Amino acid sequence: MPRGSKPGERRGGRKRATPNKRTVLRDRILAVASAKPTATWSEFVPILVGDQVLPDDIRIAIACKVPGEKPSEEASARARKTQVTEALAAGSKAHPKSDKDVATFARLDLLMSIVRDQVATEAGRRRAASEIAEFFLPKTRGRKRIKFPADEFGFSVDPELAKEFRDIRWNIACLALKRNKLPPDAFSKKVSKLQARLAAIRQVLKPPDPSKYTKRALRLDEERLEILRERRATNAVFSPEEDMEEAHRMVRLASFLAGPERVARSQLEKLHQKHMAFKRGAGPPPTRLEADTYRFLATFYPLDPPPTPPAEVLEDHPFNTQWPYPWLVGNPNYREPS
Repeated sequence: MPRGSKPGERRGGRKRATPNKRTVLRDRILAVASAKPTATWSEFVPILVGDQVLPDDIRIAIACKVPGEKPSEEASARARKTQVTEALAAGSKAHPKSDKDVATFARLDLLMSIVRDQVATEAGRRRAASEIAEFFLPKTRGRKRIKFPADEFGFSVDPELAKEFRDIRWNIACLALKRNKLPPDAFSKKVSKLQARLAAIRQVLKPPDPSKYTKRALRLDEERLEILRERRATNAVFSPEEDMEEAHRMVRLASFLAGPERVARSQLEKLHQKHMAFKRGAGPPPTRLEADTYRFLATFYPLDPPPTPPAEVLEDHPFNTQWPYPWLVGNPNYREPS
């Protein structure tokens, strides 16, 4: 039985137009504040925790985020004095931490006063309720992406990601050598997992600039990687610079070969060969789609013209047709043309 969803079919996940947890909590905060306008913060939180309308995970998150009881001024002064004494006894130069519970209660009390204020606008009350909901259910912010410096070809990559890509390529090559020693299902599972990771890395890579990464640069990368591959096969010890160079060159070459322009030029070359074979009568005619694709790609990626040899080389070439022939001057066996 085939697996997977049909085209346009949606399985699992949150349904469209369904509010998220913070939106649900914000609406309940507004409703409770309207029902009990005189409730203090210490009375307001237990109401939210015991609210049957809220899901259990939200109520648990509220209960876990509730700070401790607000300390009195004497207790706060005593706590700060104890912190100073302990810091001096330990020889630490750090300043004692302020009381976070006091600041938390003051901030939440101010927000609650805005939510309970009937004179405030609806947008202001919703904004204050959203701030309180975010305190209980904070947003998960992703890691900030670090920009790595680009090389002379406009290619930049995370060094750790480049090394991981290189190691996966080597692992796949080593698994191919051990194919007879592994069960077919285990071998297929391992290779599929590694190939999926390679594909995921290629998705985040930006290929080098084609105007800078010429054929000569590509050939130099291939030759250098071949030298490093032969050294790697002899179990040679690489320096950190050589190890990083191998990973960087391998990722740069692989990203360029899998880039859109390289793929388009490869397809254009195949279509061009098929077109020329048809013109010589050595192949079938291209289809309508192939002909349209060939014209489209040839417009954006014109083929390189054949190289023209320099004039100084043609003068001494044996097949030069211009008189006088350098190799016949003074030869009695050949007559000058009349």
